[in-house]
Parts: sequence; structure tokens; C-alpha cells
Amino acid sequence: MSKIAIIGGGIAGLATANLLQQQGHEVTISEREHGLPTKGNAFLMHPAGLEVLHKLTQDTQADFLPGEYVGHFNLYSQTKVQLEDKSLNPWKCIKRKDLIHFLYSLVPAK
Repeated sequence: MSKIAIIGGGIAGLATANLLQQQGHEVTISEREHGLPTKGNAFLMHPAGLEVLHKLTQDTQADFLPGEYVGHFNLYSQTKVQLEDKSLNPWKCIKRKDLIHFLYSLVPAK
């Protein structure tokens, strides 16, 4: 078993910590903010990203995390010209704070 330090307790740090702990490593997370770093925007999570989250929990249900499915995306310029029109087959919109709390709940307490 290796001892591993992760700098940053955001989404990537928490997901990495969980995967490493599942492999038997001892992990310490260092985060500069007090409490959980939940400030920030929501995410449009691609189905492959949701699959990774399912693997972290061995959860087979589709709605294990709060959020809404989005099937279509439009991007406009500041002058209201449409720049992109895309089907998202559907992706899930997840608030950052919900994703952080979910990932934090997977990291075993010491």
C-alpha cells in the first residue's frame, strides 16, 4: 500500500482519491479552502462521465445523483448569433456543489 497526497479537494481530487482508495492506497487530500470547495458552475456530464461515477459507487441506477437531463444545447454570441446547435443524447446537468458532496461522501473518513 502506498501513501499518496492529493493537492486539491475539488472534483478531480476527490474522484482520484476515491479510485486510489479502492485500489488499496492510503490517500490524504490537501485543500486550501475551509470546508468543501463548492463554488462554481454546474456541469454538463457526458454519459461516459456518468458511467465513471457509477463505477465509483458500483451503482446501476441512472438517477443516483441530483440533476436534470439535457437533450439539446444552443450557444449564442453576445450579438445573439447562433454559434452552435447540438444534440446531447442526453447529458446530465449537475450542480457543482451536488457533485462535490457526492464525491466527498465516497471518501472514507479516517
